[in-house]
Amino acid sequence: MRVALTGATGFVGSHTLAALIAAGHEPRILVRDASKARRVLDGLGLDPAGIETVVGDLRDPHAIDLLFSGADALI
Repeated sequence: MRVALTGATGFVGSHTLAALIAAGHEPRILVRDASKARRVLDGLGLDPAGIETVVGDLRDPHAIDLLFSGADALI
């Protein structure tokens, strides 16, 4: 299942992301800072290159459209 996830660089969001990946889902994350996302994902042992990332924030309609496109669920 493709799951759109906001807050993936925070404590709860990053562990939610790891759980989604472990369960076989295909997450797409919304992040404001791509370099912070890489650091957080590296710290959890996740490959940032294997996680679809949208750079933007919740106030950016284009970023939200990209995040939601084709998603089956939103966290």
